[in-house]
Amino acid sequence: MMLANGTYQADSTSERIKVGQERAKAEGRPPGRPPALSLNQVNECRRMFAENPSVSRVARIMKVSWSTANKAVFGGSSAPGGMQ
Repeated sequence: MMLANGTYQADSTSERIKVGQERAKAEGRPPGRPPALSLNQVNECRRMFAENPSVSRVARIMKVSWSTANKAVFGGSSAPGGMQ
């Protein structure tokens, strides 16, 4: 009985995800999580890093995690617009 309930939950979750993805696509929204920083903010991170090369300082000023600041400064798969 527990197995049937688990299978039902998994199917239900999967169906809700697909419906949400289709709705987002119909509305013209890109898939995935929105970027933490805008393109202007990424450029500001890079400018700050050029003046004082400390990712921790950039992260603290921009109020983002170190990893987000690092991706903004050096480029990464999560940077806005797929910047590399």
